[in-house]
Amino acid sequence: MSGRTVAAWIQAPLQAAMAAI
Repeated sequence: MSGRTVAAWIQAPLQAAMAAI
């Protein structure tokens, strides 16, 4: 797993969490 893949993987839930806040 490359850093870019991890970033894309975390990006979605992270944005959802930010939107919830």
